[in-house]
Amino acid sequence: MEVLLKLVEADGQVVSRDKLLLDVWKDVVVNEETVSLSISRIRTALDESAREPRIIQTILKRGYRAIAPGKRFKVSKGQMAFAIVSILLLIVTMLFLQVQSMYHQVSDAGL
Repeated sequence: MEVLLKLVEADGQVVSRDKLLLDVWKDVVVNEETVSLSISRIRTALDESAREPRIIQTILKRGYRAIAPGKRFKVSKGQMAFAIVSILLLIVTMLFLQVQSMYHQVSDAGL
């Protein structure tokens, strides 16, 4: 979540992998693959494709940037964090409901 927040805070500017590593994983020893994995997980959660980005664009050999259609609004970090957490909770709830539905279908089938 902090990776997404850093990209949004950059207001459309490219954020390098090194910058993300320094800002998000300050005192933890990680490598660039950690950033890639984090971006991949965010994209999966947001049903996003790297080939047809709507939210996170990969800039080859430079890093990533947040992209979104429409107007940009100035919001505080607290407001942005609240919005991101709310979206993630919504996604988790939707996934939970899907899993629960699949469980009931399997249970009803007697498997």
